[in-house]
Amino acid sequence: MIAGMVIVLLPGMYVRFESLRTRETLLEARRLKKDALVVWGTARRDRYDIGLHDGSVWIMGTLWDRIAPAVSFGDDAVRFHTQVSVDCDVLPEGYDGSWQREQPAG
Repeated sequence: MIAGMVIVLLPGMYVRFESLRTRETLLEARRLKKDALVVWGTARRDRYDIGLHDGSVWIMGTLWDRIAPAVSFGDDAVRFHTQVSVDCDVLPEGYDGSWQREQPAG
């Protein structure tokens, strides 16, 4: 059993949580393949945990912006402490998560 909240994030998709209070990208998780997840953002990693389990992405804990808690996950629930934008979409075709020095980022 997975603790926390399960997010249905299929391979080739991403989810992004942005604090509208500070305009920080707190967390972005990109599901590249069945067993590959790329996670980045400004939220401190010691305050939340995220991972893959049996093909599902799970998250537990609290994402803080630079001021205070922004959004919390746990027990199959989510709690918004402030206004947070949640964006979910498909990654560009052919995106593999790699970056090469001779190519510009983005």
